[in-house]
Amino acid sequence: MARYRRSPRCSWCYKEGHTKNHCPEIKQAAAEGDAWAIHKIEEQKAKVKNRQCSYCHEKGHNKRTCPKLKADKTLYEQVVQTFHKERQEAMSEKGITVGSLIRWTNQSHSLETLAMITKIHTKTGNKDQYFRVPTWDWVNEARVHCKFSEEVMMGYNRYNMVAPNVNDDIGVSIQSMSGTGLGYWGNDATAHVEMAHFIRGTVVEVVS
Repeated sequence: MARYRRSPRCSWCYKEGHTKNHCPEIKQAAAEGDAWAIHKIEEQKAKVKNRQCSYCHEKGHNKRTCPKLKADKTLYEQVVQTFHKERQEAMSEKGITVGSLIRWTNQSHSLETLAMITKIHTKTGNKDQYFRVPTWDWVNEARVHCKFSEEVMMGYNRYNMVAPNVNDDIGVSIQSMSGTGLGYWGNDATAHVEMAHFIRGTVVEVVS
């Protein structure tokens, strides 16, 4: 259920939709020479001038209007889109899709079993509300191979500190065809595998 957010009410004109700091009637009174209104306008300007942004720590604006945050978000999204594009290409190349059969090698006893892909996860969270974004391994590899400029990576790192998304790899849910054989001990019917395992060719292999 969405939380109801009440519209602000001005303590000067008592109208809804704005606060006293943005009241058009005070601005009009100041334009007409009202001394109190002029004082309030100048007082508000001084507050804005001395306001410090919690993102870039510069004065004169807040995080909501920060130009550096906006620029860093664009760089961040560039990296995220590249990550998802590469993961989509890898899935296409290896035939990873819902319904594909895979061979699973149990890590504990090196036993092989057949399983089917039942779901591919591009989001995460309790209600799948967050997009999965580059894993730390992927980011480090991208840096080693100079996939992005230093400016892009710096912007990505800064915005990543405040982004709501989660650094999880694309996930693949699998279901054992025999009812067991998955998990560390080999007695689970279902398992969740990161795309990195498919790409590296460890643990799982698409067979059809």
